Amino acid sequence: MNAMHFRAKCVSASENGDYYQVVFENTDPAGDAANVDGPDRPYLLIQRQFEDPDGGRCYVETHDEAYIGHFRLRSIELSRSCLHLEIASANRPGRKLSASLAGSARRAASRSLASFSLGSALNSRLR
Repeated sequence: MNAMHFRAKCVSASENGDYYQVVFENTDPAGDAANVDGPDRPYLLIQRQFEDPDGGRCYVETHDEAYIGHFRLRSIELSRSCLHLEIASANRPGRKLSASLAGSARRAASRSLASFSLGSALNSRLR
């Protein structure tokens, strides 16, 4: 089983009709360009659309190419200091991602993830 972990200082969410996105980043994308860590700075992007049947899969993208693609979320848990999620696909079973969340990022993550349902696993484990 593979795992990835990084620290997220900023969380942003967007919505456009039946399309939803939440992004966890280590730097503030609206901040000064001098604060950017480069093209490989850690991030996690989760997208979900409800317009067409998709088998409950989300698009997940990270700075690590091994974690890019359409995946079913096996579990997702938001605690006071961390977001944990487990993704699965036929060729990549049981991959785990986690992001340590700074205080304001945790509050933003809670609001962002609650604003669009990633499935019953999220709703039952969001704390």
